[in-house]
Amino acid sequence: MATLDDYPSVRTATFVKIDVDYYWTGSGYAFQALTFSDHLTDFEFNGDTYTALGKLMSVSSTSSEISASGQGVSMQLSGIPNSSIQEIVNSKLKGAPVEIYRAFFLQDGTLLTTLDIDNPLKRYVGYINNYSLTEEWDFENKFASNTITIDLGSNVDVIQRKIAGRKTNSRSMRRHFGDDDTFDRVGSLVNANIRFGR
Repeated sequence: MATLDDYPSVRTATFVKIDVDYYWTGSGYAFQALTFSDHLTDFEFNGDTYTALGKLMSVSSTSSEISASGQGVSMQLSGIPNSSIQEIVNSKLKGAPVEIYRAFFLQDGTLLTTLDIDNPLKRYVGYINNYSLTEEWDFENKFASNTITIDLGSNVDVIQRKIAGRKTNSRSMRRHFGDDDTFDRVGSLVNANIRFGR
């Protein structure tokens, strides 16, 4: 099998897939798979067609590590038309799962299929943590240019932020320490008006 070292020049492209469960269609919400890339032409794999955005899309770099980490990634999409802003603002993007792939191409745009790795290769799996919109207004031409910056969190980050410990109620205390009645009064103190210092 061939490796990347067997080719004198190789281009790469990044492909992003976002599965939005509640994407605003103008009249309601529906599932929408958003697929786009920084490739020069539209590209299809795994049954999805990735829209070519070229230089209008950028993804921050990641580092290769031996063990999984909660490293985040940010992504920018530029040139968003004003007509699409309402869809973005009304859609529920936070928490949507994201997959980022990298593909290797020859200079003529042909996908390398003789590699001993999967091509395209999955590069990142995570979710949308947050996003922001910025608008640049060109006064002379009376034209607005919109950019969305998406902050991605990895699945490892979700696991690292899980809640650990136990609850401070009587049932939890009795389960761990059957004879301890320390938390029996917690329920009666929940909405109590306590005047400290009197």
